[in-house]
Amino acid sequence: MKHAPLLSARAINSITKDGLHAVGGATGLYLRIRGTSKQYVLRYTSPSGTRSMISLGNFKDLTISEARAIAVNMRAMLAEGTDPIQDRKEKKAAKTVPEVYTFKDAASEWHNMRLNTGYFNTRQQREENIRRTLEMHIYPFIGNMPLRDLKASDVFNCVRPVWTTSARTGKLCVSIIGQVWDWAVAMGKTSGENPSRLSSALGVLLRAHGEPKSSRNHGALAPAEIPDFIAALYARKGTVYKALLFAILTASRGRPVRYAKWQEFDLEKKVWIVPEENMKVKQQGNFKVFLSDQAIEVLKSLPRSEKGYVFLGDRNDSLFLSTSFVRAMEYFVKSCVKRGLPKWIDKAQSEKLGREVAVTPHGVARASFKTWTRTGENLKKFHTDAVEMCLAHTIDTRYDGAYDRASLEEERRRVMAAWGEFCFSKIPPKEQGS
Repeated sequence: MKHAPLLSARAINSITKDGLHAVGGATGLYLRIRGTSKQYVLRYTSPSGTRSMISLGNFKDLTISEARAIAVNMRAMLAEGTDPIQDRKEKKAAKTVPEVYTFKDAASEWHNMRLNTGYFNTRQQREENIRRTLEMHIYPFIGNMPLRDLKASDVFNCVRPVWTTSARTGKLCVSIIGQVWDWAVAMGKTSGENPSRLSSALGVLLRAHGEPKSSRNHGALAPAEIPDFIAALYARKGTVYKALLFAILTASRGRPVRYAKWQEFDLEKKVWIVPEENMKVKQQGNFKVFLSDQAIEVLKSLPRSEKGYVFLGDRNDSLFLSTSFVRAMEYFVKSCVKRGLPKWIDKAQSEKLGREVAVTPHGVARASFKTWTRTGENLKKFHTDAVEMCLAHTIDTRYDGAYDRASLEEERRRVMAAWGEFCFSKIPPKEQGS
């Protein structure tokens, strides 16, 4: 085979014409020019007899000495029967396949498969909840574990922190882990019994650990404690605390608040239309919440996000998890104690059970509200059905007959306005709206 003359770096640099230009130093080494693109390439015949060409790198990134050294090395590979292109593909593939297939690897593939197949197209909120649950509650515990080594005890250690504080999150963790495992088995990536089955070892461990939070009463405050509690909460900075405050002012559950969007609100009419999908009870349509001036003040203090959601995390601009309000409440109570304020606990339940029962967002927002409507003059002042409807409870009309929904709407406005004024009664007027 005729050898090309050995060109100098200066001579190579002066080449500008499109095409392949032999530069010498190794058989088949060329400078390829296409417009503004200049690359060193090696032309060769593979061990199977196929004529091929492989890029060695960009002209500006390689010296001619480096390009010649790479070409000589590839010629040596060819002499040993190795195709440089095939060798490069195998090395690239080896880098993309993890040495140890972890739970996080499996969960990521499972989640991406659902995204790519459109499973979450009509389940956007569920997709966000699953992703955040993986990141917040699962990956920190078992994300880096080899999938094949995952045992029921590992799942238990992962779920234990939330099992007795948030039944919904605990059960969601178990469900996600179980689905990922079943998918991995179906894909041939692992084998054996699903370690998240509640009917097996995991169930034994969780039953010994304690009952889920949902089977216990939600810690609440006595009505007389609410104004001081609200005054302390009002002074806190951060969107999660404003979300807590808004939930209390509207006597709402956590989910409608966490997924609230600006398009659901009419601040002039002082109403919030909660989509049925965010309500606990389905098949009853959207739910109308009447907003007090105090609740509107909270809304007006918030920035508008392009995502459309009202309450988003201050750091990552993402939705709060179902446990976010509980944790924020716990932190708030601890911070109050450090500042010499009362330790907010459910005194009635604590006395009954002989141990401290912490207050919860649900308890303060809903149980304390209902108790307030039944305390003193409020018992005579507010229509019982209106109060129940403020809480989105179903009204039994079998004995009283049909009620006037229009008049009850006005009554509900009156109840929520009075509740807002009561909650803010310990906040000086000059501080409100600041």
